[in-house]
Amino acid sequence: MPGSALRTEEQTALTAFVDLLIQSQRVRLGSAGPESIEIPAEWDWMGFQDAATYHGLILGSFGALCQPSVASQMPPGVAAGFQQEYRRLSAFSLAQAAELGRITSCLDEAGIRALSFKGPALTQQLFANLVSRESADLDLLVPRDVVFAALDLLGEEGYTWAEIGPRPHTSSDLSSNHAFTLKSTDDRFLIDLHWHLAEDVALEFVPELASVFEDSEMVVILGRPVAAVRREKLLPLLSFHSVKHAWYLLKWFVDIAALARLPAFDWDAALRYIDSTRSSGVARVSHLGLLVADSLFDCALPPEVRRRLEKDRCATALVPAVIDDIRASRMYDMPEQHRVLLGLKESAWSRLRTAGAAVMQKGWDRLAPSR
Repeated sequence: MPGSALRTEEQTALTAFVDLLIQSQRVRLGSAGPESIEIPAEWDWMGFQDAATYHGLILGSFGALCQPSVASQMPPGVAAGFQQEYRRLSAFSLAQAAELGRITSCLDEAGIRALSFKGPALTQQLFANLVSRESADLDLLVPRDVVFAALDLLGEEGYTWAEIGPRPHTSSDLSSNHAFTLKSTDDRFLIDLHWHLAEDVALEFVPELASVFEDSEMVVILGRPVAAVRREKLLPLLSFHSVKHAWYLLKWFVDIAALARLPAFDWDAALRYIDSTRSSGVARVSHLGLLVADSLFDCALPPEVRRRLEKDRCATALVPAVIDDIRASRMYDMPEQHRVLLGLKESAWSRLRTAGAAVMQKGWDRLAPSR
């Protein structure tokens, strides 16, 4: 049918855009040279820019696109458009970083311990360049017993409630969620305030928050020290974030690859931390994240790490389907995300609880395998 043919052509083009993004990130991460980037004839540069925006990789792909062998193939008008968007996102990244430093300083002065997770702190940890990675919001982790104190302080600093319904005021209101979203009064910045890393059906895939707070590291952001999750503890958190959202953004795996390729990354400490959680779920999502990132970008994994990953047959078996989803820019709704978690769980009881959550969302039929 014509409509089906059109959708097939559109999907083929979208996959080609993602493939070029993958090539650009391999150059960025140092696993390939700029000569590896091949631009097809009659390339749709505007479609590619849309794909880079969707995957959060305008800043991340700019360096590779500026290589002479690539830039010479880009029409002047398109190059100017990329440069304009790069400058806009760079300015926002710097403003966001300054806001993170301001807010965390306020929390620290009030005696409220907070860790930055993702956002500008992660950008600095992975790339040592605040304008090399896009962030939609500022994620802060705080102990459960200071959530309301943190909400009050953020209110004093110009942030308003951005969730549906009234702001909660009692600890019992924290049981049904793991984070609240706030926005600045000018709508420029968002803060996700976390007191846990996941909701109930996914708890077995994340470490206890208390263990994340132990032995954190300081990251200097525009001259201000910001407490952040220690890089050797980031692998399960970054991997779970990609799994939780059914891996629809390429940038999440770029982050994992960049973490794995850090010259001073302590693999022994990272694996000890994963094993210390005593959770097969934490290990499984960490293995899956690394396996996908390595397949896409070559993480230069140590032999002992690669041997460990190969032993996880469930994670290994999922890699081709995950990469297909990424290349297709496929996004799942909530019941389908529950199905992803269902496939990663080992115990029958865990699978039953996740299935129940999905049924409550939209029905059992949505749990049937889609491929």
